[in-house]
Amino acid sequence: MVETFTTGKRGSEEIEVPDEIAHVLHDLETKLEYNSYRKTKTGILHYLKFCQEKQGTFPTDGNSEMHARMVNSYFEAIRNEGYARETISGRWTWVSRLYQQLSSGLLNGYAFLEEDPFELLEERENKTKQNYLPKESRESKDKRQYYVSKDDLETLCDNITSPAFRNETLLRLMWTTGLRCSEIVHLKVDEINLEENRLEKIYVSKTDEKVSLWIPETTAWYLDQYINGGYRDAFSYAEESDYLFLTNRAEKMHRQTPNKVIKRTAEKAGMQEVIGQTQDEGNRYKITAHAFRRGHGMHLWKDGQTITTISDRLNHSSAKQTREYLPISVEDSQEKLESVSF
Repeated sequence: MVETFTTGKRGSEEIEVPDEIAHVLHDLETKLEYNSYRKTKTGILHYLKFCQEKQGTFPTDGNSEMHARMVNSYFEAIRNEGYARETISGRWTWVSRLYQQLSSGLLNGYAFLEEDPFELLEERENKTKQNYLPKESRESKDKRQYYVSKDDLETLCDNITSPAFRNETLLRLMWTTGLRCSEIVHLKVDEINLEENRLEKIYVSKTDEKVSLWIPETTAWYLDQYINGGYRDAFSYAEESDYLFLTNRAEKMHRQTPNKVIKRTAEKAGMQEVIGQTQDEGNRYKITAHAFRRGHGMHLWKDGQTITTISDRLNHSSAKQTREYLPISVEDSQEKLESVSF
């Protein structure tokens, strides 16, 4: 049994999808934000098309080793074809998400693999995403993995754009929690526990779970002033909306708005820089929501917190993902080790 899916928005190519993969795509559609699902679907369908052209079909038997070989062939192929690092990295995330679903037999009735091919690749071939990414210069890597330090945050807040108090509260909350844009814009007022300095049971779409996060006293003060000091009430939809951050035109901030606020603020502070192009040929900027999220993680790491603790804080699926995400240099590690007595 097969189902037909299209690869994109316009000029889309139709691909016949086996029932098992169709189940995965339908499940992910219910769990992911629209843009995340669209990118995930495109990446999975691109991989499926490669398998169909190479094998004639996408095998739906339980041979995990064969799927590991197909994964290896696919990522070697797109690397050799000159795909950008960001594209390969995204495809790695999306295809690995496919196989997580297809190898989770206890959770998914349509799963047919006993082992995750990505785990097999790492365990038996010692291959991870880094093996398939093209080389890049140290300067390019530093710009791509730039993180907002505490001093950077204060400089940005000194150059905040209007509406000033809402935007400063937004940026300080992002930096001191490491929350993603999609999590920030979905925060509701009743999820803010100012008595215990906590965000209560907020939904994390990446891991499909609800978590609670501690927030520092300084951030709690900004939230208290924003919620109870009249700043939030000044917005047109304040009485109608349950959401923490809103605008005069909508009861909930759009998921792209935090990045737009960051971009405008960084430009005003003279800190912004174009560092490349996105997959849809837009500009990639140095200071983004990801730079805030990395800044939170690096601040914790430099303060002595373990990778495991930081991984939990960032709601990553594993400590390994956190190690790849944070730009920890040899110099950073040396600085921490120099304080150790041997």
